[in-house]
Amino acid sequence: MANFIAISDPDQKRRLEFIQKVSERIAPVDGLSIGGCSFGDLEIKWAANPRAPISYEVSETECVTVFGTPITKGGTFLDAVGLSSYWNRDSAPSEFPYFNGFYAALSYSADGRLVVGADILGLFPIYYWQQDDVFIVSSSVHLLSFHPLFPARFNPSGLVGILLTGHMFDGETLFQGVRRLEAGHILVHGPHGNTQEVETYRIPVSTRYFDLPLDKQAAVLWKHLQNATERNVRHEQAHGLLLSGGRDSRMLAGLLALQGVETHALSFGLGDESDLWCATQVAQRLGFRHSRHSISQQDYPAYAETTLNCWGLDNGFNIISGWGILPALHQLPPLLVSGYVMDAVVGPGCIGAGYSDAEESLSFERFFRSVNAWAISADNLRNLLRQDVFHGLLDECMAKIRQCYESYAEFESQKIWRFDLDHRQRFHTGRALWVASFSSWPIVPALDSEVIATVAGLPAAALANRRIQDEIFRAYLPKLAELPLDRGSAKKNYPIHVGLRGQLDYLRREIMRTMHISIMRSLGNRQYGKENYFTKLLNLNGPGWRSIRKIADQHRESVYQIFDQQTLNELLPPADEIIQYSDNLIVEGSGHKLLLGSILWADKWIAKQ
Repeated sequence: MANFIAISDPDQKRRLEFIQKVSERIAPVDGLSIGGCSFGDLEIKWAANPRAPISYEVSETECVTVFGTPITKGGTFLDAVGLSSYWNRDSAPSEFPYFNGFYAALSYSADGRLVVGADILGLFPIYYWQQDDVFIVSSSVHLLSFHPLFPARFNPSGLVGILLTGHMFDGETLFQGVRRLEAGHILVHGPHGNTQEVETYRIPVSTRYFDLPLDKQAAVLWKHLQNATERNVRHEQAHGLLLSGGRDSRMLAGLLALQGVETHALSFGLGDESDLWCATQVAQRLGFRHSRHSISQQDYPAYAETTLNCWGLDNGFNIISGWGILPALHQLPPLLVSGYVMDAVVGPGCIGAGYSDAEESLSFERFFRSVNAWAISADNLRNLLRQDVFHGLLDECMAKIRQCYESYAEFESQKIWRFDLDHRQRFHTGRALWVASFSSWPIVPALDSEVIATVAGLPAAALANRRIQDEIFRAYLPKLAELPLDRGSAKKNYPIHVGLRGQLDYLRREIMRTMHISIMRSLGNRQYGKENYFTKLLNLNGPGWRSIRKIADQHRESVYQIFDQQTLNELLPPADEIIQYSDNLIVEGSGHKLLLGSILWADKWIAKQ
């Protein structure tokens, strides 16, 4: 995709000097093309992969710039010229239509009105800041800091939300006065300096399909998934596909194969991981070209630096290794079909996380416990956060989280689903699309209003535990349902559904894999086959994260202005200690990574103040 920045500033000298300064820093990775355009008091600059779908149109009355491809509900792909006919300067912003697809767009008219929008789930990051007659909007919060009027003041409230949830909350960043545009909204900056977020899309929760039996619910969802794939994919072109060993990319692989799309699949691993093994079975079954790539953990310090420069801790600090997939994506076609957010949309595991056995019901308290498991507990935060800095912000943020949750819908399951989409999926998962787009532009069939509206009308019983997804596999993708499925453990790869022949085939594959693992271990590689690749990348005791821990240890004093030193040292052991996890090292390690990120971010910003 593109890392972009746009500035509206009547001071031409200041505006051009700022653009010149950010032009030297706007590319987060090597190999990007720098572009830009201007109109009146507006300057836009971007860095993007040379294959990215970017268009702009400058006329006598307006300047329109589009990163990606907005798609109308009828399936029309829009460029800057096409978008201008929908974002009519004579229409009220609240009347602007929403679009499918992964994109961001800006429209600046001669009267000084700037309109900025993105995909319906707000996955494409849009940050903005204003002071006096200067207004800046960017996909990277770091770029704002190069403006001479930008104060770069720490926002304690923003950090509290991050430490409670594992990502930003309520649009607040780590800088005072800088906000991220809410999902389903467009940003409107008027000629007189007034700025507002205007809602144009809201997920239409309903009970439309509650009365249907599961097989009919699956039929309805399958139809709309097919339609969404048909709308989003350009069938005359080859596409790349990120193929893991799980359900979501497997379902997309089946859809692409059924629609005859030439596909080059990419999976990650060193060769011994269960997720890579499962993905390979799918690629072979469908006849896809299949490549494998491993991410260098030696580059983790550089990935951490790039992450902090682009968005700080707004998307958490759990997965920084995404930058390491870019070299492999360069070998794929320009368009990349991705299953990111697919599980959250059509098979949300978050619903079950809100269930209490004792109460036999879903509840906010139970659900928030699962959210907070990825971050720092409230009890630990009360000891960690210095009260002279944060005062009562912790309780205030927790109250806002509860209020946000209650605002979504009538049914608890829909509240949980909506909260998860608007927060964890938008930030933690969505950032992967932004990163990947610096090599190949993401095509995301789940990011489609028709699919989302369908799921919004389904009951929890169909969605939880991937039940409706598995029904779709059994009914419409039976050959893929018979293949081994990665379930997050190297020991549990049983298929979704198998008949007698499938059971025999599965046993044959498992025996061959077990023999191969035994041989490799007997040759001295005792860890061979014990973890899937994703777990290796996220292990805080692994070589990549250990190198980041060593760097953070050198800068702990930078964060003592806001954290209690003793509590921090109790929560985050030094790099030379092995951190023990009781159950899930990915979830339990996420909070430790937030603390590491806080130290490194504080060293860049707070220590300078």
